[in-house]
Amino acid sequence: MYKKTCEIEVSKLHNRLRSRHETFPLVLDVNMSKQAQEYAEFLVNNGCFEHSSSKERNEYEENSLMK
Repeated sequence: MYKKTCEIEVSKLHNRLRSRHETFPLVLDVNMSKQAQEYAEFLVNNGCFEHSSSKERNEYEENSLMK
């Protein structure tokens, strides 16, 4: 329950910020979120940080940042 509520609240905040710049709101894609979470957990569990292959991403693009 918490995770879903958090995702919804972050989406609302993000869209409020986007509206300040007169851009259209984004819609949360549950399947994309699930794939991203699974890949993030894979990276953590394997101690690596790299982009997934285009085959693994299906039609999605990917942005990664590491500090």
